[in-house]
Amino acid sequence: MKSDTKEKIVKTAIYEFAVKGFEPTATRDILAKAKANVAAISYYFGNKNGLYAEVLKRILVRLNEKFSDEMTEYESELALRPCPEKSEILLKRFIRGFVELFCSDKLTTAMCMIFVREYVEPSACFKSLFQSLNTQYRQIFVDLLVDANAGKMSYKEAVLQVVMLFSSIFMLVSRKKIILDAMQWKEYSSNSIDEILTVFYRGLFRK
Repeated sequence: MKSDTKEKIVKTAIYEFAVKGFEPTATRDILAKAKANVAAISYYFGNKNGLYAEVLKRILVRLNEKFSDEMTEYESELALRPCPEKSEILLKRFIRGFVELFCSDKLTTAMCMIFVREYVEPSACFKSLFQSLNTQYRQIFVDLLVDANAGKMSYKEAVLQVVMLFSSIFMLVSRKKIILDAMQWKEYSSNSIDEILTVFYRGLFRK
């Protein structure tokens, strides 16, 4: 029963934080919608910050489930200075993984919206949990992109391309309805992801 109450609070908080953001969200509203006791926040999470940290940890767990093993492989490959063809293959796989994750139900729409909001204006809690991971992801993307283009793209340009790429991936969530309507897709599918990736790759690789 206690764990059920905690899960209801977390699920409700994910939705409320996604819609309103951290500051405007009132814990009393979360508790009312979760049908939980007034003391439940302090009992399970300490305070509102603790509840938000738990929400962000749930998102971090989903990211780690998807990429933790691959990250080790990418770093090992980069240490060997792979050829441009291998770097391109690795980078395309990494990008596809991100697009598939953000277009799937492994991260709920609300979770994605929180991540997008934090990416634009990161909170102290987000920085604490995600800053090193964000930096690690970005660095791998940049290094692979530079290697894949074999001298045809500078390091600074690669950094800018990667920042723009991440923003574009997050747009798939924040502007989902607009994209689906414009492309006449009912939902993101394997075929639509292939189309999206074709557009992304066109701007990244210099043939």
